[in-house]
Amino acid sequence: MTPKHIAIVGYDNLTSLDLSGPLEAFSSACIEDSKGNRRACYKVTIAALGAKTFCSVSGLCMTAACHLDTLRYLDTLLIPGGSGMRNSAAAQNLAYWISRHEHRIRRTLKHDNSRLEPSTFDWVRSGASPVKQRTPAS
Repeated sequence: MTPKHIAIVGYDNLTSLDLSGPLEAFSSACIEDSKGNRRACYKVTIAALGAKTFCSVSGLCMTAACHLDTLRYLDTLLIPGGSGMRNSAAAQNLAYWISRHEHRIRRTLKHDNSRLEPSTFDWVRSGASPVKQRTPAS
């Protein structure tokens, strides 16, 4: 089994628990193969929206493994909540990146506390689920 690739977006003024919680949960998920060996279910990458080093609202500084632009196909793009995403520039930069790369992302999840307005991401419909699913183009 090939692990599914999940990228968690890193940006200034995110809520650290919204990044670390999913990181720990997905990183620890595994299954046993037919020989009893543990295999990771997910490959989790923290990818920077801007600078590779960013700080949470509480002041915890983190360094992303890479920039979003370096990623290829993703099973899931996870957007943690935080006041930094309520900054229109950060939200617009992410919306622009997603619009250019959405054909390579199977689904996008955003944390409810990120408070992205439906108009920020044209794929979010008012009243719709915060999960976007698609079958990637071959």
